[in-house]
Amino acid sequence: MKKLVLIAALLASSAAMAQKNKQASSQPATAPSYNSSPKVFSGNFGLNQGAINLGLAMDSGAENGAMGGSFFLQTEKEDDGVTKVYQVMTFGAHVKLNILDQANWVVDLRPGVNISIVSDVPSATGKDDKTVFGPSLRWGAAYRMAGGKQIGIERLEVWNWFDDDVQKEDAFTSFVFRTDF
Repeated sequence: MKKLVLIAALLASSAAMAQKNKQASSQPATAPSYNSSPKVFSGNFGLNQGAINLGLAMDSGAENGAMGGSFFLQTEKEDDGVTKVYQVMTFGAHVKLNILDQANWVVDLRPGVNISIVSDVPSATGKDDKTVFGPSLRWGAAYRMAGGKQIGIERLEVWNWFDDDVQKEDAFTSFVFRTDF
């Protein structure tokens, strides 16, 4: 519940944090365009008890309040016919909030919503795939390199609000590579 309150507070304050300092000038003000800021593409790779985690994400800009979307897949891992890690595919939308944006380091939060599909969940009739919905939170830190590239670590947390047959939350930690285009 505390995480949900944190997400709500961050979303409510994102408009205030996204405002830029404006200096008086003699030129007329122009409306910003979507093409004025770079698009940021991210690729994730990680492991969880031998299961591979892969992810892709795209943000519409580098500034606070940028909108984005993501796709993440954790493969299944079995050991002697017993499932140790379930396959999870999740995708959704988020808002980017920079916590720290210095010359070489970026620390950010991406609160959002996700739809997740969990495969082969045990049920009364055998195994069943479950589709769940809930909030998500991506948070990470990356080192900025030359040419608009970043490398770092990222954690994705997804929550299940409506289905009692599947775990209520899941988290994935992975390496991330980001590039502007």
